[in-house]
Amino acid sequence: MANTEKPSLRWIPISKLEIWEEANVRKINASTRLEELAENIRANGIEHPLLVRELRGRFKIFAGQRRYLASKLIGMDPLPCRVYLRLSLDDAILLSLSENAFTRQMSPADKADAVKTLLKRYGSKKEVCRTLGIRPSNLPVYLGYHGLPGEAKEMVDNGLFNMQFAVGVAAKFRRDDAMEILRAVSRTKKRSVDRGLLVAAVGRASGSETLAEIRAGMRREGTAVLSLQLHMDPADLRRLQKMADKKRLGMEGLVSSILQRSLRRA
Repeated sequence: MANTEKPSLRWIPISKLEIWEEANVRKINASTRLEELAENIRANGIEHPLLVRELRGRFKIFAGQRRYLASKLIGMDPLPCRVYLRLSLDDAILLSLSENAFTRQMSPADKADAVKTLLKRYGSKKEVCRTLGIRPSNLPVYLGYHGLPGEAKEMVDNGLFNMQFAVGVAAKFRRDDAMEILRAVSRTKKRSVDRGLLVAAVGRASGSETLAEIRAGMRREGTAVLSLQLHMDPADLRRLQKMADKKRLGMEGLVSSILQRSLRRA
């Protein structure tokens, strides 16, 4: 049954506040850029009260932990809180999710955890998608994150490539081959021709190939040009065409030179 309790607004001494770890959906990077938030709070105060549950004289924060940590930096005390007295862990998680609204500030790991938590509670993929505002086609990506090897999760969390790419590679290739491919992609620059060529080749692969076999296939110059046209951002393609015109190589000649340089570095 959904929580119907109406919280009371109270000013709570910071010494009585503590983070409710199990209920917070933002567990990764919660302490980053706190100085900037602290200065904003110093200038404007806390616009949105923290959400807390009172338990035996302590107040457990389940939404607003960054505001709490930033306030501690500048010595702000007490803090405005909306206090719940009868709130289950599940309902606290739902409220925490509602406040964070599946924002960009949530890490990939936090988003995947949120999907897993709501699916366990609702048992309905449709309801999870409705609650979080995500497409049904994206749900397997978030669920697949938990099946990634630890190293692959770390690459996603560090922004080396997105979750969808990592989960797709892990599902398509054998585990060792998948990790070798992900490592190779992580060593290329984002939005570079090198990355575009490699990602395109990985996308065309059947899943039985090794990285070496994929690279061998990349040596087919005509396929490489087609891959660029199909997989690269249009703006990047225009820049590449200008470069080809300037060097008087033509698109195929430019791609060939870039491809050979990339393969020599591999």
